[in-house]
Amino acid sequence: MGWARLMKLLAAPTFAGWGLVVLVLATLLVGLAGIDLHDSTEPREAGVAAGMLQDQDFLLPKLNGQPFLEKPPLSYWMQAASISQLGYNNISPRLPSVLAALLCLLVVFRHATRLLDSQVPGAMAALLLLTMGSFWLHGREAGQDALLALGVTLCLLSFHHARRSGGKVSGWSGYVLGLAIATTAKGVVGLALPAVTILAFLLVEAFAMEKRLVARHFVTPALLAVVALLPLGVWLCMLYWRHGGSFVSEIIWTNSVGRFAGDYARGSHAEPVYFYVMNLPQVFLPWTAIVVVAIWQLRRRWRTDPDIAFYLCWLVAPFVLLSLSAGKRMSYLLSLYPAAAMIVTCYLWQATARPADRTLRAITMLQAVIITGVAIALLAALRHVLSPLALTAVAVAAAGAVFGLWRAAWRARPANFVAMAVVVMCGAYFGYATWVLPDRVNRDSLRRIFDELPRADLKPGAVVLVNPSERVSGAARYYLRGPVHSVATPEALAALWQDRPDALALIDARDAGNADFVVRRQFNHGANTYLIIGRKP
Repeated sequence: MGWARLMKLLAAPTFAGWGLVVLVLATLLVGLAGIDLHDSTEPREAGVAAGMLQDQDFLLPKLNGQPFLEKPPLSYWMQAASISQLGYNNISPRLPSVLAALLCLLVVFRHATRLLDSQVPGAMAALLLLTMGSFWLHGREAGQDALLALGVTLCLLSFHHARRSGGKVSGWSGYVLGLAIATTAKGVVGLALPAVTILAFLLVEAFAMEKRLVARHFVTPALLAVVALLPLGVWLCMLYWRHGGSFVSEIIWTNSVGRFAGDYARGSHAEPVYFYVMNLPQVFLPWTAIVVVAIWQLRRRWRTDPDIAFYLCWLVAPFVLLSLSAGKRMSYLLSLYPAAAMIVTCYLWQATARPADRTLRAITMLQAVIITGVAIALLAALRHVLSPLALTAVAVAAAGAVFGLWRAAWRARPANFVAMAVVVMCGAYFGYATWVLPDRVNRDSLRRIFDELPRADLKPGAVVLVNPSERVSGAARYYLRGPVHSVATPEALAALWQDRPDALALIDARDAGNADFVVRRQFNHGANTYLIIGRKP
């Protein structure tokens, strides 16, 4: 089948929509069931959601019984619902992020299709976003980042559609829904990111395009933002009514304003103001190079093209705001990725209407080098986990896809190039998630430790945690499926053993000191060594 016929098939409404859904779900879900909860975030998030479900208390997020108010409860509610339906497995707490990533991609697909009047650029924008490494990773992890990206994307693209269409109700309803999702998932930052984007765009529009200030353009989104904040406001009011003002102050002031200002004492991820600039080359990988070129090529249109101006404001204004914040993590930039995908799509789609120029050929060749490097790195990692025959088969398939990629790059055909790049990148993600990631994650999984302990829902009080970290507390609540008692010191454990002589304790070897106990099992988890101990007879 020729490329022209393939592109025509991709443009068919039924194939484009459902084909995109199938490809996205396959890419996001591949290997997920075999990868245990890992890092510090996933066990903690799953533990909070499991606690809500087990205690039937969906108002106050708690980490193994202790209030945990770093974020509003939307992601915990969704994870708890998923766990209740699918059980305690590796997919349940991650499914809300998968669905959020899928919806985010469909919103981008719909917007690009409507903007450029074809489903080909719609699919291009969605697949560019899907294959950005950080988006793929966070779309598969338990947490709030994918939900925040969905909320911000739906809010901003709906706002832009409402402005372009003369104020359609469908646009403003999407704006309100998106802002509600963003704020109930992440709090104040879910309001701040869309707000600075919209404010920057309206100022550019007023002073650089229309040369006049229209108050209605500012007032309408501000008033509708008040409506969008109602779900978060209702939850905060219920929290205040049930638990008092200290909890409300903690979630709004300590965990939002405090993180931004830098006075948050319990892990604000403090970094210098140039942190994101210093790490810019890795932000949109593997598409960073073409994002930079697309911005440079389209830069002159910011005064005349409201679409380009809007996407540039979406990239720049939140980037500056997040750079000024004391707390920084690379995942905080995830909400900027849809804007980058739209910028690249506009650039490449515009390039299809003119003969290939040297800039387009040069940047696609550079991208081909980068993506080929991804394929080679994956093959190198697979050497340790695949048989020679299987590795050969994978290498042959990769070589064929890479050849198609270079052929499209040399001919400077943007649609063909993106299609082949997506094939290579999705193939790389499939291989990485199926063979490499499980081997790296599961060898140090907390699940191995808790599989050796009695379940708390079956034997309450049979397990004690000694000075647990947040990840250990969360993993205990999730894997043991019930509340697990915690003590702060080995001395407190010795006192507890007076009443529960048969209880097993999980303790970091560094906290054990000279306490008198019997070691039942020993596990290495990253740089830590954990002991399962019992009372000495």
